[in-house]
Amino acid sequence: MLMIVALFLSPTCMTQWIANLFSHPTPTQDEFSVSDVFIGRDLRLDVQEVSLPCGHVNYFAKLYWYSPEARNWVTIGIIMQNHLDDAIELLQKAKMFIDAQ
Repeated sequence: MLMIVALFLSPTCMTQWIANLFSHPTPTQDEFSVSDVFIGRDLRLDVQEVSLPCGHVNYFAKLYWYSPEARNWVTIGIIMQNHLDDAIELLQKAKMFIDAQ
């Protein structure tokens, strides 16, 4: 009920927000900015941010593996910020399983 009232109270603001939401194209690879980089032995993790069409900023972790044969970094995973806790938990479970073998 409150949302309906809010829509009628400020239709210009809401319609402008919706127009902004759909008027921006999906970000391209060039629009991502790397916030931080973490490097292991053969792994690299870039924390990248992207500005969403609605004006918010979202972060994701992009995991790379260095391929000695190809002599370049190969993307092996991309995890959005709202899935990081689940990904960490799953990786810990995989490690416990492998260590138990």
